[in-house]
Amino acid sequence: MDSWVLDHKKRHHRFFEEMTRIPHGSFHEKEYGDYLVRFAKERSFEYKRDAIGNVMIHKPPFPGYEDHPCLGLQAHMDMVWAKTENISHDFLKDPLKLYIDHGFLKARGTTLGADDGTGVAYILAVLDDPELKAPPIEAVFTVQEETGLGGALALKKEDIRFRRLISLDCGGGDSIYISSLAGLKGIAKRQFQWEKAQGQGYCVRISGLKGGYSDGYKREQANANKLGARLVYELGRALQYTGRKKVLPIMEGKALPS
Repeated sequence: MDSWVLDHKKRHHRFFEEMTRIPHGSFHEKEYGDYLVRFAKERSFEYKRDAIGNVMIHKPPFPGYEDHPCLGLQAHMDMVWAKTENISHDFLKDPLKLYIDHGFLKARGTTLGADDGTGVAYILAVLDDPELKAPPIEAVFTVQEETGLGGALALKKEDIRFRRLISLDCGGGDSIYISSLAGLKGIAKRQFQWEKAQGQGYCVRISGLKGGYSDGYKREQANANKLGARLVYELGRALQYTGRKKVLPIMEGKALPS
């Protein structure tokens, strides 16, 4: 195993780097959930792990803070697994390879998992500090956040003791956000019949776009999903003109439907 990159004298550095050596992609959080359970047991903290894999850890109050209301701290343990095409990396068993570039922590050829590994690391640092003067703390580590808030939606109200919550999954080092967020998931169904294909098939790939995170970017940048849907729409319209030598509207430079 290579040497550590971060300063492990700082609790949040140590917890974050340890996290990068344990698989914790969406739907693959079990091993890291085991790590959190061991963390709680080693400190004699009360904990619970629900059916989907969320882990909740309860830290008792610092002496003198017993009458203070419980405070919730929340972060999600899953990360997005993505890598460049030119490297060989198995997220299920290979640790991330960290390095520091001009003061920025990065991972070689892969996603870093700072979303939300930093939130998890800071919460663990709070739980690990026996001298921290704090009220009772309920730490909630959810799973499957990156794929639709699966873990958060599976939480049961009877498992929640706190009425005040700090979510460590947004903002910056000099910002505090007071907000109310909600998620909505919809499923559309339509019946269809398969037909045997005739002629030659084609594969269309849309690439080279700038990308961007939906929660942080409001720019009118191209979206591969929308472009693909519009392309199929225009092809469908073009088929109505078969035999009339109609040029595809997309080739005529016309605006595509929203």
